[in-house]
Amino acid sequence: MKMRILQIKYKNIREFSDLTISLKNDNSIYPVSLIQMPNGLGKTTTMNLLRYSLNGMAESLDEKTVRDYKGNNGDQGEFEVKISIENEIFYIVLAFNFHRGKITYYTSRATEGAAGGRIKGYHLPQEIKAILTNNFVRLFVFDGELASSILDLSKNEAENAIKALYSIDKILAIQEWIAEIVDSAQKEAESNVITTNQGIKQLNTRLKNAKSKLTELIKEKEGYEKDRDKLLEKKLETIQSLEKITESNDELASKLIKSQFDIQEINKLILVNTTTILNNSRDPINIHPILKKRIEQLGTEMTKLKLPRSTSSEFFEELTDKDNYECICGRTLEESHKDTIRKKMRDFLSDDQIGVINNIKTTLRVTTEHEDIYILVEEAKKLSKRFHLEKTNYGTLKSQLKLSDEEKLLKTLLDQKEECTKKIDDLEICIKAITATSREDIKELDLDWEENIKLCKERIKELKDRYNESLGIIHFSKKADILYKIIEEICELALINLKEEIKNRANKKIVKILSREDILISEIGTSLKILNRSGVSEGQKLTIAYSFLSSMFEGAMNDLPFLVDSPAGSLDLEVRREVSQLIPPLFNQFIVFITSGEKDGFADTFYNQNNVQFLTLWKEHKSSKIVKSENTKEFFQKFQSEDDKKRGLNGI
Repeated sequence: MKMRILQIKYKNIREFSDLTISLKNDNSIYPVSLIQMPNGLGKTTTMNLLRYSLNGMAESLDEKTVRDYKGNNGDQGEFEVKISIENEIFYIVLAFNFHRGKITYYTSRATEGAAGGRIKGYHLPQEIKAILTNNFVRLFVFDGELASSILDLSKNEAENAIKALYSIDKILAIQEWIAEIVDSAQKEAESNVITTNQGIKQLNTRLKNAKSKLTELIKEKEGYEKDRDKLLEKKLETIQSLEKITESNDELASKLIKSQFDIQEINKLILVNTTTILNNSRDPINIHPILKKRIEQLGTEMTKLKLPRSTSSEFFEELTDKDNYECICGRTLEESHKDTIRKKMRDFLSDDQIGVINNIKTTLRVTTEHEDIYILVEEAKKLSKRFHLEKTNYGTLKSQLKLSDEEKLLKTLLDQKEECTKKIDDLEICIKAITATSREDIKELDLDWEENIKLCKERIKELKDRYNESLGIIHFSKKADILYKIIEEICELALINLKEEIKNRANKKIVKILSREDILISEIGTSLKILNRSGVSEGQKLTIAYSFLSSMFEGAMNDLPFLVDSPAGSLDLEVRREVSQLIPPLFNQFIVFITSGEKDGFADTFYNQNNVQFLTLWKEHKSSKIVKSENTKEFFQKFQSEDDKKRGLNGI
């Protein structure tokens, strides 16, 4: 899908009374357009309105937000974007009614040079509308906020970006379609079943309740994970603050932090030790050497005596059940014989008893010796002693802190870190319970289907199978389940492979741009994770984000423009130059909104290139609402905003 932005037009939008920005050079598009605007003139306004124009979400804005766009010339305003989609021209208009605080969409479709009649509403072709979701538009109408959120543990920007760009989310949407088909088949089958069948109705109710519970559990899990991720971020910030204090502070602070770390490590060892003791104590062979010896003897004797015998009481019951039954010896059994058999068959075991004994025999045969439980208990005592000693040491160190401002802060940070750790541990326990998949964990935590996602899914499958079987569509439903799972596995595998490929491409770019810094992406999860780093600077975040996005678009099928606001604000000159060379080759239309203070280093790359638009917008000092524009490279190079002049930045 090929899309280009041809023109942007403002009417009575904040500082813009009436302005048109063309991104065309005669009959072609400028591959690169550098639009220079001072801070406060309208870069953020333009970027936001471009997003709303493309994602179709402007009508959901509240009245206050709409009125904030009001200009000087009355209660009506317009923002119009002219775009081409597969070489067909479309005009998207946001019509502002500032009095009512409302925005209305209008769309017109036209041949080049002639705007057609406006149709109320957001009416782009369905294939492009399906792509232009809010999250997807943010990928190519880019700002620094996305750079931060891509590295944010509590958001899913990185993974969602890949899903959107490579249409994985659309493949996953087939699962919803499958569910709808199964639901339709169920309803059709229900209409053919006698409505008074109370059992089917009850089964359906139980199935619906189980599905509702699964939705609750998933939301609960996401809530726990979101809270945990926020606490992890807060803990990381606390640790960084502590590190700053301890780097410039005395030895006591370092000892205090080390003591707290040691307490946490001992706690982990105690947890592992206690779990091992509990698991080992469940095996009788580990309790005492005498018991171990007797169990081994029991197993040997049972094997020697070939116990349990294969003959059970059920065999004799069969002998007495039928008339004129012939014994295995060939003699016909009389009633008196049967009475005698009935009296004596109680001396034999039943089938279920034989099964139990066989299980005991198998267990005795395969029982292995674990680590000596008494050694583990001794180790537990030592760990407990170490824990109490370290707690005492920690308390002593805390009491030695003098209450200066910095030391008060240190104490507050330590308490905050400890509180975060405790809350994180509590949340991890909740997450473990709700997401446990192994039978051992589920049994240990004593979970039922209303507390665990796996068990709830099993409950749903069981009820669904019974329900569909009752309706006579069990085979159809099972085929749908298989197809559902195939789609899930395809998308999971595709996402894993795409993440790895994009990560490798991005890391090559990062190494080139940040050659003097040891920064690499270790993993693309829901967000980007940086190798062996607790945090990165704003400039590094921006570089990582550019490297990630450019690597992601590099292999994508959609041919889209790339717009960026303040592309180089927090980057040093050398990195600016690298970034300015990195992005343009990956996009056939690159539009940059930049301040005069950011152009050094970044804009240098384009001064000697042909077919680059250098557009400068500014407002005259005496008339704050009138925007002027100049479309020459020389003016672009020399222009310096009033703010930048005061700070002594570039320009004339």
